[in-house]
Amino acid sequence: MYNKNLFFGVPLSTQIKQGSFFFEFEFNGKKSNALIVQGRIYDTKRLENRMGMIPNETFNNLKKQLKELLNA
Repeated sequence: MYNKNLFFGVPLSTQIKQGSFFFEFEFNGKKSNALIVQGRIYDTKRLENRMGMIPNETFNNLKKQLKELLNA
């Protein structure tokens, strides 16, 4: 169950891989991968060490690929 202390997150990696389980984008001037298949529930305490934000367009593309993976 979701509440104000939990959120759904997707871990990131600097190791670039190809395929439908990965979403490649640029973060802080470096190539990164979102490991879509490893998305899970996290505690909001993890947000204390936030490293930055990705642009809205990139975030929307990531959400679109996640939805496509979940509907497959």
